[in-house]
Amino acid sequence: MFNDSNYLSADTFYIKALQIDSNSIEAKYNFSNSQLKQGKNDIAIKGLNEILNQTKDKEIIAKTNYNLGNAHANKQEWDKAVDAYKNSLRNNPKDQDARYNYAFAKNKLAKQQNQDNNKKDKNKDKKDQDKNKDKKDQEKNKNKKDKKDKKDKKDKNKDKKDQEKSKGDQDENKGDKKKEGENNKNKTDQQKKEEQSKAKAQKVKKKQAEQILRQLDKNEKNIQQKLIRAKMKKQPRKKIDKDW
Repeated sequence: MFNDSNYLSADTFYIKALQIDSNSIEAKYNFSNSQLKQGKNDIAIKGLNEILNQTKDKEIIAKTNYNLGNAHANKQEWDKAVDAYKNSLRNNPKDQDARYNYAFAKNKLAKQQNQDNNKKDKNKDKKDQDKNKDKKDQEKNKNKKDKKDKKDKKDKNKDKKDQEKSKGDQDENKGDKKKEGENNKNKTDQQKKEEQSKAKAQKVKKKQAEQILRQLDKNEKNIQQKLIRAKMKKQPRKKIDKDW
């Protein structure tokens, strides 16, 4: 019945057999093997593990582990397949199929491990790259922040200097205005002094001029008197007697 690949009929037969005797290793083995042939690997694995927990017969253990290895191989669970084939060989070292499948599964496991390692390495490299990228981004952001802080500080210092310069200019303008006021005051005082000196000088000159004129006038009178006396001296005097 099983050899004709009539799995549904076979399964019905094995299920009935298990209903009659739930501990029947033969029924469990055949049912699990039927599930394996149909690609129902999980059901097959469950049934085969039940058999391994139930018997100590080396031949049954060897066959069961062999089929268990095939079920795990179908699922590409190569580590479990290797263990199952190894246990099969321990119980039947002469089984060449088990030996071949063991070597095949071991080779597949090595490749899978290499792929996993490469994948891990790639993931690690990606994590490292992401970490480096994050670090670079952090450094970039930090440098950007430092640059901004430096610029803000520079602008602040510039504003402070501009304020100080503006204050200095204001103070200087005040000083200039004060100085200009003082200069204007000094200039006004100087002008007053000059005007006073000029007025005084003019007054002195006027007084001197008047004195000179008076002196000239006096000199002229003196000269005229001298001339008159001189003239009189030249003329003979007349003697005049008065009678009583």
